[in-house]
Amino acid sequence: RSDAKKFLNKHNLAQYFESVVCMEDARLKPSPEPVLLALKQLGVKQGYMTGDTPDDIRAAVAAAFQEAYRNGSNSAEASSSSSSSSSSTLVVGLGILSPGERSGVEKDAITQSLVGAGALKVIDTLEEL
Repeated sequence: RSDAKKFLNKHNLAQYFESVVCMEDARLKPSPEPVLLALKQLGVKQGYMTGDTPDDIRAAVAAAFQEAYRNGSNSAEASSSSSSSSSSTLVVGLGILSPGERSGVEKDAITQSLVGAGALKVIDTLEEL
């Protein structure tokens, strides 16, 4: 937690985060637990998760399905109800490439791995949000 806070403060980003979930707060990704905990801390059921690894994206995708399962829905019902109901948990996984991964063959491979994990879109920089 101290490393995360130090990073956010050093880069003047702390003001943009109402919730910071660290590895000691929940099971590690690809478990959906960190994503669900962040949603709970924020008091919301829908959000975007931006991540640079397939496990980040898998955690986002798993969060919506886990909640749908808890609520007694099957996966087909979860897909249709999450887009039409504001009470359903919906987390959209967005992939982001790390600075060293933004060109060449490596970019294509990493982009494919993020999309394969369920990323709705893969972006090069946060400015693309």
